[in-house]
Amino acid sequence: MGLFDWLGVVWHCGGMNVHARAGEDTSPLLRAIDVGDKKLVRVLLDWGADPNDTSCTYPLYAALSKKDADIVRVLAERGASLDLAFTKGIQKDAPEFGLNALGLAIFHEKYELAQFLLAKGASAECENNRGLTPLMMACKSGPLNVIESIIKTGVCINSRTKAKKAKHRRSALMFAMAEQRMDVIGLLVKNGADTDIGCVDGESILTLVLQKSKAELALLLIEQEADFSLSNEDGLFPISLASSKGQRSNQCGRGPN
Repeated sequence: MGLFDWLGVVWHCGGMNVHARAGEDTSPLLRAIDVGDKKLVRVLLDWGADPNDTSCTYPLYAALSKKDADIVRVLAERGASLDLAFTKGIQKDAPEFGLNALGLAIFHEKYELAQFLLAKGASAECENNRGLTPLMMACKSGPLNVIESIIKTGVCINSRTKAKKAKHRRSALMFAMAEQRMDVIGLLVKNGADTDIGCVDGESILTLVLQKSKAELALLLIEQEADFSLSNEDGLFPISLASSKGQRSNQCGRGPN
């Protein structure tokens, strides 16, 4: 007899308590999540288990930590709070501390699940205690459609991470620059990202875009009044890079005499 069948017998005999504790930080629902038994999770929820139980590890946090998208979906459909900030039982200096379901899904790079949570109304306005938001994390490595969905929620696009020195505080645009993600940079700028951000890893936004020969994005930055006076750490200014790119293009176009 399997675990599911055994629990059914115990329940019908009047001996099943879905709120029982086998220890300080576990419950029948958490045990079912731990073993990845979606069917049992559904049954326990039907029998009254609380998807928002905060007396021990949050069920949604447990499922997300296991990267179990199916159980996360079950919990979300059964009323789990998507905006609950995960703090209980998590060290304060851990990168997950303070994130909600959406933040943790993106932290674990579960982007399809992130889209599902956004469609269910999950807030993108959470941050961990370093100030890292879902948008910032997505701008590092997430797909463009997830970033677009986050922006559409009305999230603050120019918020910055926390740091003792202002120069170390990064915005979503700065994370995209650090990864040289031109498509993400363009999306952020079109949606109001502040381009007056200094250098990131040695490059200003204009010098980076010009070095990547992204003329359309460069024109967008000019329209947004990006700072032409800011050089990169090699002392190159946007105007000198644009001139050198133009000269090379002309030389290539002339062909042999």
